[in-house]
Amino acid sequence: MTSASQSSQVLLSTESRIHSRLLLKGFLISYALTVLSLAAAGKVWGKAGFDVVVVGMGWPHLVLGFAFHVNGIVRKGRRQQTIFLGLAVLTVAICVVHSLHSLTTLIYLYFVFHAFGDEIFMYYQRRTGHQFSGRVFDSAGRALLWSAVVVALIGQLTPDDLRRKLVVHLAFCTVALVMNGLALIGWPAKLLESLPGLYYTLPVALLMFLAMTGMKILRTEGIVAPLFFAFLVVFHYFSWYVFSMEKIAAARAHPRLRGGIMRFLGTRRGFLGTVIVLNMFSFAGAYVYQVQQVSSNLAYGFDLKYFMYFLVFHVTTSLAPKSTPKPILQNGLTNADSVVA
Repeated sequence: MTSASQSSQVLLSTESRIHSRLLLKGFLISYALTVLSLAAAGKVWGKAGFDVVVVGMGWPHLVLGFAFHVNGIVRKGRRQQTIFLGLAVLTVAICVVHSLHSLTTLIYLYFVFHAFGDEIFMYYQRRTGHQFSGRVFDSAGRALLWSAVVVALIGQLTPDDLRRKLVVHLAFCTVALVMNGLALIGWPAKLLESLPGLYYTLPVALLMFLAMTGMKILRTEGIVAPLFFAFLVVFHYFSWYVFSMEKIAAARAHPRLRGGIMRFLGTRRGFLGTVIVLNMFSFAGAYVYQVQQVSSNLAYGFDLKYFMYFLVFHVTTSLAPKSTPKPILQNGLTNADSVVA
């Protein structure tokens, strides 16, 4: 290999590393907001505070998600509408079975699939300037998703002992730390060249393992801390808000990207205003029920047990085909044949 080709590879590797780190901005903002909100809620309201955040932030997320899904599906054909109704029926079936026999572990894995699938989609969108059109679960995406599911499954199947689980999580952190260190020195070079997304994925994995382990340590010491499921759910809320703001900014630069976004919610003012108002009402209900314990009649809307059923509905119906904006190519034309999987 000539010195010129070696220099070219080093330059490409450096550019990939810098680009991937820039893409981490949205993730880091969402991560920080999640840590701060859960820490503040736990400090002020104790264990009940975590449920206040999960449910309080949850309803606005579900309402907006449902609005976007319906907006896209209504403009689709009867086939997509039938699929959506079928998924709604599937949700009812899952909830009925869960009410009879606990499916907590499966629901947890189900949400992991949903959350990490969305994160992969967001990564591709950010990498392409919100003009991505292709399969989310390509070979790399499937590998990442299954890795996340396996790690989550290991955590669930580990004996229900805080000390033993802590050892498992510390092992995950150690492996992730070593892999990040190797990536920083550019080894193995061929793997990083073929999969530049590792510069993004490895720091994300490390931070998630640190959150998981940190909360486990706190609970081991008798300090109130949320479960990782609560952390992941709240992170998912913030991640979509941050991503939506990025998408709105991209739509202002490329008006044709507005495609399936409802006009009012597709503006910065409209989206932020709606999010704030919905969260105010939702948090008020969650606080009154979880902290003040005013009335048990509010349980069906603000008890985490019942909220989980609506969360399952959100995850299941999100699998329905969506109407997505057509990507803008470099020549300014749209690729009518491309769809987001």
